[in-house]
Amino acid sequence: MYDRKTFLKKTGLTEPELAQCEQFGLIKRDLSSNQAAPLYSADQLKESEQIAHFVHMGYSYPEIRKIIKKIGLPKREKAAALYAQNDFLTVGELADMVHVNNRTIKYWEERGIILPDRYTEGGFRLYGAHYIHLCRLIVDLQNFGYTLEQIKERADLFRLFIELQANPGRTRDATTAMAGLETMELRIQELYTRMKELAEGMERWNKLLKKKRKEITRLKAAYTSAKEKH
Repeated sequence: MYDRKTFLKKTGLTEPELAQCEQFGLIKRDLSSNQAAPLYSADQLKESEQIAHFVHMGYSYPEIRKIIKKIGLPKREKAAALYAQNDFLTVGELADMVHVNNRTIKYWEERGIILPDRYTEGGFRLYGAHYIHLCRLIVDLQNFGYTLEQIKERADLFRLFIELQANPGRTRDATTAMAGLETMELRIQELYTRMKELAEGMERWNKLLKKKRKEITRLKAAYTSAKEKH
């Protein structure tokens, strides 16, 4: 049996992720134990490791529940092969996950913002699961008013981060790696500043709109009264 802290460490889930999994019925505690604190069995750990993989691939909790309900979780001996296949997405699958159309994905590729990780034997482009998060970031940056050139720079930094995270200290020299990471820190701080400015702007607009709605309501009442008198 595993306590919650050990269970989180072994599955790689965060506390909020585990709470969501439990809320959607994806992971259940061992009810046979008399312990006050929640415990999890070895079988639950095996299943939860597979569920965690879907979570980290970017699937939503309702989507994971549908997958389990429709086809169930793969047997442990087949899981590795299934994940190796599912770790890559076609253009259409990536577009569906990010809620954009296929043309948008292809356009980003044409501008060098995203690059396929591999190709099928038939020449179809495949993208790693990390592109789900990158493409969602691209959409957010577009909404924040970033230019395509600015977005491409940040996408390049994102890919560098993925590369360094996967192969720390081996893929690039330390100077290049540090320069990229320092630039990334700077861009993150810039994004925080932009988000703060947007939040302040939204608050101003929220107050203004509330005030104008009240004024509109008063004007409508005045015109309604005048109309009734005539």
